[in-house]
Order: sequence, then C-alpha cells, then structure tokens
Amino acid sequence: MTFKEMIFKGLCDGTVKIISNPNDDCIACQIGEFWFYFIGSEDENLTPDEVYESYIKEQLTEMIYSTLQDMEKNEFDEVEYYKAFLEEKYACNKEKSDVLIERKEYHDQRIKRKIYE
Repeated sequence: MTFKEMIFKGLCDGTVKIISNPNDDCIACQIGEFWFYFIGSEDENLTPDEVYESYIKEQLTEMIYSTLQDMEKNEFDEVEYYKAFLEEKYACNKEKSDVLIERKEYHDQRIKRKIYE
C-alpha cells in the first residue's frame, strides 16, 4: 500500500483525522500524536465537519499528501513519523488478513479432502 493509499484509508477509518488544532483552532490534519496544517487560508477557520462537507475524501487525501511531500522536500523530520505510524498501523492489519486467508485456504483444502475421501 502506498503512502497516499494509507492516508486515504486513514481518513476512512479515523486513523487520519481532520481537527481544529489546539493552538489556534485552525484546521489541521492529525496522524498519531502530531498534527500539521494542510489546508489553504481561505478554509482554515472551518470546523472539521464543514471540511468534510466541503471536500470529498479523495480531495482531502490529495491535499494532505501534497503537503507532506512539500514538508519532506523541506526536510521536515515529522514526515518519517507519519509514514512509520501508518505503515505500522496497516502492516499489522495486513498480517491479520494474510493469516485469515491462510486459515480459510487450509480449511477449504480440508473440506475438499473429506469430500474426495
């Protein structure tokens, strides 16, 4: 899963949050314990609900991803934290999915074996 896909998934499941930041109540994106500004000044005073009414998740994903790319180009170390946080979150889910798939395949093989015996 790409970084951009993880951001989108995070917006869908609440891992990536749109918040009114605690310093000035302007809109920010929170991933894990940290947050950053990502939206233009014309919309910075919206509430999180108003942001979700104004933008679809794909647009928010693009805005957040673009901001993080700019931060990375300017050598902001937090970007590595955000990447690691999302990778850890979704790697665990992938491992669980892989185990469930393996169990299902094993179970299906046992059923087939019993049918043919």
